[in-house]
Amino acid sequence: MRAHGSEGRGLSSGAMDILLRLSTAEGGGVSIGELAQSAGVSSRNVTGLVDTLERDGLVRRVPDRRDRRSVLAQITAEGRAASAARSSPPATLPDIWPGWRRSWGW
Repeated sequence: MRAHGSEGRGLSSGAMDILLRLSTAEGGGVSIGELAQSAGVSSRNVTGLVDTLERDGLVRRVPDRRDRRSVLAQITAEGRAASAARSSPPATLPDIWPGWRRSWGW
């Protein structure tokens, strides 16, 4: 877990896992307890990860309409864009350099 957010350093694997889980969640968000259970970690761990993601603008906490005592983690538009960018396959050499075969004499 990072104490000061992840700006400029990328996301930790734990934070990315939470972000990807939220990107596929249906409805208005997911409780910290549900995220912890599905990720196989403690609620305390997920709370810290959500804190970091929220600080970075990738996740927000919203009230749970079913239980006023609880909050849900919900992915933001910026978080959805970040998860899509990180979950897409990396570019291949022909994608980034179309003329590579000619340059290498192939």
